[in-house]
Amino acid sequence: MIGLGGDESRNALMRQACCVLSVMGWVVIVASAVIGVLTYDSVSYRGFPGELKESAAWAMVYAGRFVSPLMMGIAAIIAAQFIRYAFGELDDPPILLKYGDKILLLDALVGCVPSIGSILLNTMMHRGESYPLLISAGWSSLLIISRVALLVALAVALRKILPVIREVKGLV
Repeated sequence: MIGLGGDESRNALMRQACCVLSVMGWVVIVASAVIGVLTYDSVSYRGFPGELKESAAWAMVYAGRFVSPLMMGIAAIIAAQFIRYAFGELDDPPILLKYGDKILLLDALVGCVPSIGSILLNTMMHRGESYPLLISAGWSSLLIISRVALLVALAVALRKILPVIREVKGLV
């Protein structure tokens, strides 16, 4: 419906990009599940190093090894579904795309956990050393803020544009 002007080579390129996004999304989801199982097995066998408060920070970092790639894979699948839906290959938005804004907001919230864990670990490891701590915490905070801002902006844009695409499809 909302094509790139009838150029079949561009449409074929978009179909290939959607296929690659979908396949890579599923590969990343499966890989993150494997990493999650291996991380859990490693941690349950050896335990977290350090004190209890350090263990909570380590748990946040280890959880990020599973959650961040998982959410990235889901986001890739949502992007592929969005492209297919916007270009008229799908009549109705698939379930992940329908709830894509909520999934992206959840990713913005949950994706911060490993970075916050990293900040906490660096704070505990660099006690008394203000310069390395300031650089590390500043960089991690910048990454958290940019990730959250990007994901919230994408969620809001997706929430606004899906009804427009649905309305345009209804007119044609």
